[in-house]
Amino acid sequence: MKMTKKKVFLVSLSIVGILTILDMVGVSKICGAGNISCRDNLSNIFTLALPFLPVLFFSLITYKLREEVFRTWLHFAYWWVPLSIFFISVDMTGGSGGFGMGGNGELAAFIFVPLFVIISTMIILYQYTSKKKLVLYLLSCIAFMVMLYFLLGFALF
Repeated sequence: MKMTKKKVFLVSLSIVGILTILDMVGVSKICGAGNISCRDNLSNIFTLALPFLPVLFFSLITYKLREEVFRTWLHFAYWWVPLSIFFISVDMTGGSGGFGMGGNGELAAFIFVPLFVIISTMIILYQYTSKKKLVLYLLSCIAFMVMLYFLLGFALF
């Protein structure tokens, strides 16, 4: 099945939309007050679905761009999103996480989702402009963004 711009947008919008509605309804209303197992399962589903937020964002960005730009980004997203979900689920099975995070997939999500955003931005900009000088500029911007992200992340936790 060939994924078109519209299909990628609609699938990611559906996943994010369903999770947003579930979040607005509230976990306590869905699971009840004493059902901790249900709350943990819903929390895990929310964490596993985190990679679809940037997919929705980038599907909107690439919607009006050339097909070549969309295809290049989509080939990257095809393997990155499942890989992210795999590592988030592996992190959920572990004990305690690192950096003050509780082993419920947060650490893997904290690493893989921002990397997806950074790499996707590089891919789209490179394909859109097709200029070799842009790579050096992007690498320096990315290094700054990663440092800023981790500094802000450590300050918040």
